[in-house]
Amino acid sequence: MKKSLLKGLLKGLFAAVVLSAVAFAPQAGAGGGAKIKTLADAPVGIAAHWDFQNDDASRSGTIAGMDLKILDKSGNGNDLEMRVYDNPGHMSETAVSNLSWSDKNMSGNGGSLEFSGGRNDKIVTNQQVERAFKKPADFITEADAPINDNQFLDGYTLEFMYYLPEDFSVTDHSNTNIMNRYSAKSEVDYVPNKGAVESNRGSTNVVVTNCKELQYFTVNAAQTKGTQSLYGVSMDWGGKWYHIAVVCDNTAINVYVNGALGFRNYTTAPFDMQGLYASPDLGEFVFGSLTQSDTAPTRAPVFANLNKLMHGNLQSARIAERALDKSEWLVSDFSVHTASYGNNGGFALKNPDNYNFAVIPDTQNTVKFVSGRNETGDENPYGVLDKAAAYTAQNYRSMNLKAMLHIGDVVENHTAEWQYQNYAATLKTMTDAGIKIQLTRGNHDQGGGAGLYAKYFRNSTSDYAKAAKSYVHFEKDGSQLLNSYMKVSAGSYTYLFIQLDNFKNGTGSAQTGQGNENAQFNDDQKNWLKGVLEANPDLPTVIFCHNMFSVSGSEPSKINVDGYWIGEQIWNIVKDYNQVFMMVAGHNHGSGWITKENTAGNDVFMMLVDYQFGYNGGNAYYRFTEFDEANDKIYLSTFSPYAASLSQNEKTPYDLNYMTGAGNEGEWNIDFSERFSFVTKNLGAARQTLKRVKAVGSPSLDSLIAKAEAAFDDPECTQSSADFIASTLEFAVDSLGAADGLEAGFEERLGSVSDAANALKTEKDALTKRVSDLEAEKNALTKRVSGLEKADSGKGGALTAVILSSVALASCAAAATVLAVRSRRKSKL
Repeated sequence: MKKSLLKGLLKGLFAAVVLSAVAFAPQAGAGGGAKIKTLADAPVGIAAHWDFQNDDASRSGTIAGMDLKILDKSGNGNDLEMRVYDNPGHMSETAVSNLSWSDKNMSGNGGSLEFSGGRNDKIVTNQQVERAFKKPADFITEADAPINDNQFLDGYTLEFMYYLPEDFSVTDHSNTNIMNRYSAKSEVDYVPNKGAVESNRGSTNVVVTNCKELQYFTVNAAQTKGTQSLYGVSMDWGGKWYHIAVVCDNTAINVYVNGALGFRNYTTAPFDMQGLYASPDLGEFVFGSLTQSDTAPTRAPVFANLNKLMHGNLQSARIAERALDKSEWLVSDFSVHTASYGNNGGFALKNPDNYNFAVIPDTQNTVKFVSGRNETGDENPYGVLDKAAAYTAQNYRSMNLKAMLHIGDVVENHTAEWQYQNYAATLKTMTDAGIKIQLTRGNHDQGGGAGLYAKYFRNSTSDYAKAAKSYVHFEKDGSQLLNSYMKVSAGSYTYLFIQLDNFKNGTGSAQTGQGNENAQFNDDQKNWLKGVLEANPDLPTVIFCHNMFSVSGSEPSKINVDGYWIGEQIWNIVKDYNQVFMMVAGHNHGSGWITKENTAGNDVFMMLVDYQFGYNGGNAYYRFTEFDEANDKIYLSTFSPYAASLSQNEKTPYDLNYMTGAGNEGEWNIDFSERFSFVTKNLGAARQTLKRVKAVGSPSLDSLIAKAEAAFDDPECTQSSADFIASTLEFAVDSLGAADGLEAGFEERLGSVSDAANALKTEKDALTKRVSDLEAEKNALTKRVSGLEKADSGKGGALTAVILSSVALASCAAAATVLAVRSRRKSKL
C-alpha cells in the first residue's frame, strides 16, 4: 500500500465513536418530502459517506479559512479536503469565490454546499490574463485515504444528492464533473472502447451534460476496457433536487436519476467491466471541478489545468463496495418527484367533432436502445416504438387523428442501417392502418448526402414512400435537401403541411447552429418554400423543420426563435405569408410554445417538442394538437401510446399515459373563421349541409353521404365541386321530403271511402306532373355536370356527376314508388 493505513484506521475508529449517534432527519418542508435514510439504517459495505452540510458532525474547518474538510461518516477515514487554486492574475485575492453554504436541501433540513461554478474562460485585458473565478476551490480525498486504492471488484454504488440551479446555462455550466477519479491520460488513452475525448478527465467521471443528463464513464479495474458514455435521464428542470445512482452488480452498470432507470446503460455477456480502475500513482476522488491535463494530474491545485467548476449544490454523496438495492439508497421513495409528472387517464377528445394532428418528436434514442429490436435484430424487452405504433394503429380513428408529423432525428447513427430498419418497421404498422405520416430529416439522419434516410423513406421502392405517395408531394433540390408538402382535409378546411429538410450548408451546421451568424438558409430552400406558399395562398399552413427554436438551459418550456440562426431566417420568410399559422420543430431537448405576430398582424403559433433524453428516450410521447372549431381552440396534450398499451403491473412510475405540467399541456385560443379568412373555398358550409343530411337518418341516403364525404376529404376537391355537391345533397333531402309530404297528405284526405277515388285521382295527376318535373330537372342537372367537368379539371366533376346521377334516379324512383302505392290502394277501394 502506498498510503498510511495506520493513519486511516485511527481516523476511522475516531470517526466511528464520534458519529455513532448521528442520524439524518427525514425529509420535510423545502426539500420536497423525499425520505432519507438515517445513519443507523446504513447498509453494510459503505466505503465512504459525505454530507456537504454546515454542522460540526459533517465538516471541520471553514470556507473563509480555506481549510474546510468534509468528513467521511462511514468511519473509514476517507475525508475530503478543500483544494484552493491560486489564480496567477489575482494573487492578491484572499477569499474563495465559488463555495458557500446554503439552506437548500433534499431532506428537509441540514442545508447543502453551493458550488457556483462555470467556465474559466481567458479574458485578455491590458495584457493581463484574468479568469471567470478569481480564487476557486474543489475537494479531493486525502492522500492517505483508503478509498484511493479501492478497486471495487465486488461491485459498487455511487450516490449523489444534487441540486440543479435555476440559472443553469448550457454554455457556461454543462459538461463538468460532479465527481471524477484521477488517472493519467496515458493510463486511459489506449484502453479499448474508450474515446480520446474523455481521456484527460480521469478513469471514472460523473458529469452533467449540455442536455442536463447524468453522464457516466469508467475504466474497469483490470484496465482492459472502458464503457464509453452511459447516461441517465435528463434533469429537465432547474431549481430542483435529483438523486443520482450509478449501480454495478458485475452483470450490468445502470444509471438512475430520481429512481428512473437510464436507457443507455452497460450490459454485455460475459460482463467485462468489473470494478473501478485505481491508478497506482493517484487514485483520488475529486468533487466539484473538471481539470484536464495531457499528463498525469497532481494533487496540487494547478490553475492552468482547471477547465470548469461544477454549478449546483451537493447535500450528500456516498460510495458503496457493492450493488445496493433501491431500498438501501439514500433516497428510496421518489413519489414526491413523480406526483406532478403526469397521469394514466385514457385518451379522450374534448368534443366528439374535434380532430387531431400529432407530432412525433425525435425518436433517435428510442430507435437505438428500446425500439423492440437491437443491433443484431434480436427482440429486446422494451419494444417502446412497436407497442406505440400498434396502439396508435388500433385507436387512431377514435382519436380522429388526421395525420402525423415526424420532426426529424429518426435515428441516432446515420450509418447504422439496422436503426433505419427498426423505424421503417414501426412506421409500416401505422401506414398500413391508413394513418397519413410525413417525415423530415434531422442532423442525426444526415451524412454522405441523402444516404440511408432516402433509401428507407424517400426511395420510391420503400414501404413508406409507396404508402405516402398518394398524399405527400416529395421535392428534391440540387443540394440534396429533401423537402415535401402534404394536403390533408379535416373539419372545415384543407391544411397544408410543408416539411423543410434539416439545414446543413457552408459554415453552418445542424449540430452547431445556435448563435452561428454565418449559417444561411440557402437560396434553393428559400425559393422552393416561397413557391409552395405562393401556389397555395388559401390553405391554412403548418411549417415544420427539425431545428428552428432555442430552449432555456434550466426551463425546458421556455423557447425562442429570435436570434436563433435557421429558425429566425425561416420566420423572416413565412411572416409575410398570412396562411402560415403554425411552426413546429424538435432537436433541442425541451417542450414549449410561443406566439409571434406576422406582417398581417396575426399570431403564428411556434412549438418545440423533444423528449429524447427523457425516460426510454422519450417513452413514445406524441404531441396531440386537437382542433376545436366550435369553441375556437386548439388543445395541446402529450400522450404516450406506449404507456397506454401497458397493464398497470407493467408500468413504472414514469410510464404515464399523459405528461402534464408546463410545456406539456395547454390550449391556444384561435378564431378559426377570422384567422383563416384568407380561405377562398368554403368547404365548411358544404360540410354543414352534409351534417344536416346525415341527421335525416334515411337509409336511402347512405350511399350518397359516403360519396359526398369522400369528395370533401379529397384535397383536390374544388370550390365549385363543393358547392354543387352541397346543392345536390339539399335536393336529395327535399325530394324525400316531398314524397313524405304526399304520403302524409294522402292519408289525411282519405277520411272517408266515398271521396277516396277523387282524392287519389287528384294526387295521381300531381305525382305524374312531379315525375315529369323530375325528369326535366335531371336533364338540366346532367347538362350542368357536363359543364362542371370541363371547368373542374376532371376529378371533382366526375365525382359530382356520380352523385347527381344517384340523387336524380333515387328521387324519381321515390316518386314513382309513391304513385304505385296510391294506384294499388285505389284499386282496392
